[in-house]
Amino acid sequence: MGWGLKIGFFFVALAFAAFGGWIIAIPLFVLLFLPPILNRRSKEKRGPKDQPVREGGTSVLSVVGAVLVLLSAVAFFSGGTLSPIVFAICGFALLLRGRVSFPTSTWVAPVKDSILLRHRLAPFRWTVLAEAKVSTRDLEGAMSGVSERLLFTSGPKPKLFLVYTASSLGRGGAERTLIKQIQRSARSLVPLGVYLLPLDSADAASIVTIHAPKAEPETSNLREHISTSDYSALVVEARHGFVEKFDLYDQPDEGSRGSSVLSSLKAVNSGQLTLRELLRGAREKLGSPHPDRYSAFLSSMAATEGEALGQRVTETAEGGQQQLLLVASVGNPPVELSRAQLRAVSEIYE
Repeated sequence: MGWGLKIGFFFVALAFAAFGGWIIAIPLFVLLFLPPILNRRSKEKRGPKDQPVREGGTSVLSVVGAVLVLLSAVAFFSGGTLSPIVFAICGFALLLRGRVSFPTSTWVAPVKDSILLRHRLAPFRWTVLAEAKVSTRDLEGAMSGVSERLLFTSGPKPKLFLVYTASSLGRGGAERTLIKQIQRSARSLVPLGVYLLPLDSADAASIVTIHAPKAEPETSNLREHISTSDYSALVVEARHGFVEKFDLYDQPDEGSRGSSVLSSLKAVNSGQLTLRELLRGAREKLGSPHPDRYSAFLSSMAATEGEALGQRVTETAEGGQQQLLLVASVGNPPVELSRAQLRAVSEIYE
């Protein structure tokens, strides 16, 4: 049943309810809202063969959305004026999330003392950026199986970020869901020499907005275009190792209106370019991330999984900036982390 037909049935049910025809209205409401909820739960329990099983927050949001829509109907027939509109908007926003996208949904705000970014006009959507710290020369090979959105920037130093997004009613649920997503990625990347460092929310907020216009890629020969054209940042999504969507950004221009790396990407022929090929070309153009103190620190954290935090971290002291800690692990120089970052890292590599 399409969304147009569902909305039509919804208003027919409202009409019958208005005239007291609840014997027809109630079955229509059940027909509209019960099957999607049951189907979603069934899919989450089965889980597709090539993807991890979803976390539990998604079906809860659907149930809440359905309840809010039903409450809007009750409020309408009870003589409400503003409440039916509010309930209906909130309910349909939850039910239609992920199916309808708006550019404004990419506006995000940092959540204080956390790694979370909260979407301003979609408050149930949360995002975390994790920087890929490398200790391998084969970066494109290590990252070729990643399915999360990737952000590759050139300046002032080449950096690679993974973008994680989830839906949750509250901050606690969002943190748990996103930490588990990062943890799954980390477990597959550590043996390949890549370690994930979640960014503090304030730092992440400054990175997701790029002050540069989007470049129009030459789709006839993407391999050559990626390695020869002039751009400063790349955002890409891949599936099963093949590029499905990507955007390029021209050189930075402070006078340019900021573009969010969370916005929808340009779709390409999924069989035209592999992620490995794209990252190889991007490295030739943007440069390659190099190992640093954070690579050594995260490598030590990954190697000491299962140990208590006090055994893995040998020193913590106030850093040069407020809210930052100087953290040292066994045999490695100290690095600067926020308390939120240290907590996230200890959970990811627990």
